[in-house]
Amino acid sequence: MTKHTPENAPLDAAGRNFLRRIAYIIRNKLSEYYYCCQNDIEELSQTKSEEEFKDAMVDNYFDRTLAMYNELGKIIFSSRHFLFLPQTQRESIQDTFDYVLLQKAYATSIISEQGGIPHEETILMIKDLLDLFDNITQEINRINELVEHTEDQ
Repeated sequence: MTKHTPENAPLDAAGRNFLRRIAYIIRNKLSEYYYCCQNDIEELSQTKSEEEFKDAMVDNYFDRTLAMYNELGKIIFSSRHFLFLPQTQRESIQDTFDYVLLQKAYATSIISEQGGIPHEETILMIKDLLDLFDNITQEINRINELVEHTEDQ
């Protein structure tokens, strides 16, 4: 028999509904960003060299990516349920947002000193948001299946 600790306790119906709700809110917030970015990736990858592609993506998405992380942070950190996540998950989420803020500060100094935006870090942040959209979609499906299975019992 599994001993339930705060780290692995099963979610009650309210917890599952909260997760489903927050997942839909985050997915909705990410949708426009995701589809615009995917469209640009498809178009730019066909018409630009690899270096021109990276330049265009960074130019088009640096500010939008930072703004998206900021919006997601407001959703997540303002949720009262964030406090009920296991400490390791809270720390992981906080570390992600701290990393983005660090990159923003770094980029600001690079822009003022060298007149350019850090490409590799920006590309990684864009990729992370695209991956988050895919992961959130999968998580919504998993939660919906869990809720449906629980309701059937």
